Amino acid sequence: MSAQAQYEYREGLRNVHDAIFEYLGKNGIAIDAEGVYHLFTWQQGASVPSSVKFDIAPIGKNATAVEFSSDQIEDCWEGLDRADVRKKLEEIVGKFTIVDKKQPEPSEKQRFDEAIATMKMSFPRIHEKLVALWGTPQGEVFLDGLIVDDRGGRQGFPRDAMGALLFLQRVHFQKFGTFKKVDPWDVVKFGKLMK
Repeated sequence: MSAQAQYEYREGLRNVHDAIFEYLGKNGIAIDAEGVYHLFTWQQGASVPSSVKFDIAPIGKNATAVEFSSDQIEDCWEGLDRADVRKKLEEIVGKFTIVDKKQPEPSEKQRFDEAIATMKMSFPRIHEKLVALWGTPQGEVFLDGLIVDDRGGRQGFPRDAMGALLFLQRVHFQKFGTFKKVDPWDVVKFGKLMK
């Protein structure tokens, strides 16, 4: 390999290395000097490898490996004007940012529908009774009895079903209030106990 070809390859390698930092930084991904490295070391008289693998490890994120062909690297010796290199750099950024994009919180309606669907699929008889008693004093008592085991020795519900029941209980209370007779003096006593 000629000295000029070696120079161009080294410059291309450096430009790709620097561009990785630049693209990650521009997209808000924290990375330090040791976060990007490649396993290629130049040996005198050695031929050019077919590709070079870069290991990229931004701060607080899992590392990922990205491979560039030697042709891509050589073509970057004067700058990153190749579209396929830029595309690959954008893919690198995408790998780190896609997991960080927060999914929108489901609406109350969606959460309600999910809770109902969970109960219908996992516990159809309980679902039927909930539907029949919804909005009534018996519905409140039924929900409370499912959540708090006042008889003792029950197995309990799986996590998703218990979450659904707790959500349904909250919605029932918000929508209909409580049907229980509450002695105002019990509220006062409870308030004193909490202090």
